[in-house]
Amino acid sequence: MLGEAPLAVAAGELWYFWERGLLEDRLCACGAAFSECPFWVQVLDVAPELRAAEGDMRQFLQREGRSRHMRRWTSARQRRRRTSPDDQAALERLAVMYRTISEASECPVIVDSSKSPTYGGMLALVPGIDLYVINLVRRPEAVTHSWQRTVLQRDTPGKTYRDQMGTLKSAGLWTLWEAGARGLVRSVGRRGLTVRYEDFVANPGPTLSSIGRLVPELASSPALQPGSSEVVLSPSHFLSGNPNRFTTGAVALRADDEWRQHARPGSRTLVRLITAPLARRVGYTSAP
Repeated sequence: MLGEAPLAVAAGELWYFWERGLLEDRLCACGAAFSECPFWVQVLDVAPELRAAEGDMRQFLQREGRSRHMRRWTSARQRRRRTSPDDQAALERLAVMYRTISEASECPVIVDSSKSPTYGGMLALVPGIDLYVINLVRRPEAVTHSWQRTVLQRDTPGKTYRDQMGTLKSAGLWTLWEAGARGLVRSVGRRGLTVRYEDFVANPGPTLSSIGRLVPELASSPALQPGSSEVVLSPSHFLSGNPNRFTTGAVALRADDEWRQHARPGSRTLVRLITAPLARRVGYTSAP
């Protein structure tokens, strides 16, 4: 939705640019393989050094993306004082990637949907980037149920499915990543915003207004008309992420409440016990 604004481009989850784009050659949202997509071909033609750095960048992101490094990158104080020469080299490559995407799209604002708080912290140090952070959070019971569903991948050849995750791992990861995301939002001060999925779906207008005040270039998105619960999505070059990125045209906004009927009671209880302290801070204070 945010990528529908005239001055913005929705580039997808750029955390996976080197892995799922260059290495695995997955499908872009336009339907073409990454290596054949005219947009990403243009990016790589302008900046061939991105391809040359594939191995080094995948190693860097895999190493620094581990949970034990999260606080290092999401804390403003720690990430400023612990940057190494290897870190600087990786950050310079990220600067080239984002700058080239901006030039190829002719858009000054890049909407990056990467979910990793650690990666967000890295971007705060990338030369030339003015980072704004929107932390989209969802009720942990719903997230756990979503991870346990069978979801067909639409960006890989053949019939492959998204990895599934058990209750304990999902609840633990929700807690870890939400703690990291909250730290990242705090670290950017007035350039950060937390949005609850449930509030957005129930009444998207106020949320989009808040985002528009945070980033004025996103205030003019024509995707959602006032008073409407339907968005109109254009074809994009969204890389990686939810399979619904391949959907274009009119799309109704409605809450995904399947978990209320199908999530196992024992799983719900366990998720609440694990996530309760942090979930309360987000406003999830009572059982649905």
